[in-house]
Amino acid sequence: MFGRVDFVVEELRDIAATIDPTLLMGADAASLLRKIAEAERLCGAVRLVVAKRIDETGAWAGGGHRNAAEWMAGETGGSVRDAIDDLQTSWNLGDQPTLDEALRNGDLSTDKASAVSDASKKNPDAEDELVKKAKKAPLSSVRDECNKTKARAEDPEKRAERCRKTRRAFFGPERDGMISLTALGPVAAMAHLKAALEKRTDQIFRQRNRAGGEHEQRDRYMFDALSEFLRSDPGAADAGAKKRAARTNVQIRVDLAALRRGRVEGDEICDAPGSGELTVTEVEALMAENDCIIDALLTRGEDVLKIVRIDRYVPVALQKSLQFMQAKCVAPGCNRTFRLERDHLDDYAESKRTAYDNLNHLCPIHHRLKTRYGWVLSRGPEGEWSFEPPEAAVETRARTG
Repeated sequence: MFGRVDFVVEELRDIAATIDPTLLMGADAASLLRKIAEAERLCGAVRLVVAKRIDETGAWAGGGHRNAAEWMAGETGGSVRDAIDDLQTSWNLGDQPTLDEALRNGDLSTDKASAVSDASKKNPDAEDELVKKAKKAPLSSVRDECNKTKARAEDPEKRAERCRKTRRAFFGPERDGMISLTALGPVAAMAHLKAALEKRTDQIFRQRNRAGGEHEQRDRYMFDALSEFLRSDPGAADAGAKKRAARTNVQIRVDLAALRRGRVEGDEICDAPGSGELTVTEVEALMAENDCIIDALLTRGEDVLKIVRIDRYVPVALQKSLQFMQAKCVAPGCNRTFRLERDHLDDYAESKRTAYDNLNHLCPIHHRLKTRYGWVLSRGPEGEWSFEPPEAAVETRARTG
């Protein structure tokens, strides 16, 4: 076997040393690239197959390396992170025959194999379908599908808690003397951050375009937006006045039944497109954030029911309407006209509606009674208001006379 490998290596070395690409027709160059890509996949397959044996026999020891991954990174010239992925895939292959066969046939790259192996370990029943898709789909699509498969195999609430506990951000050196910033976090938090960065990126683009500045790629503007966020002082204020937080649109897809139930079941959808799977609890948390506007695509299976905007914020025009139409506290018998507070007639946490027919003015005392002590505000068919204590309080009063 080693003689055959040595022969192949020498042949490839000779080709690499003597090839002159200027002598090739375009079609010939493309054909050669496809052949070399196949050879790379087959070489990668051999590397993954033997990695486990190197690890379990300790063949890597004796050279000052701390573990097999570090030794492999030194031999291949790759990163330790990639070597760890290769080792994990190698150990998994014994329980993943469909993936093992596709890898040995040269149908999959090592990157695709690692993604499929990791997902198949979490959900073994998905292995055959993932391998089938991986043979044709680009790497980015394969990784997306594998991430969805892993998410479906794990309890949503446990997944959200695991992501929260393992969130992290770190700097690292890159080429050309640059520094990279890598951040990993829960889907809900990252979707919110992504939306905020994209919003500020668009603003920077428009500002510089109007100023007639040099046009740059979008990722350059996104770096500038991120730099602004990182360097901003969260406690700063203009002339001592509290600045209103920038509001960000976050797009989600959620099955209406799951939203009503409070959890996802079966094949129901609950995610942030382009970011990942969400739990209904995470969606509700986003809805409660004052600086977040939710553009929700409500679905029933594959059918789109409605696109709605879920927003607690009261637009200026609606604020003015309330000021004109409700100049005093609406609680019967209360004539207070100053320091009025806006209130959602139907609790926003339940209704998710900010509209004129669901808003009213209450004085601080009546607002506190309603929100903290369960008093009930209602409007009759003729528009008359009533403000009553909670049922438990009524029963207590009846018993005590």
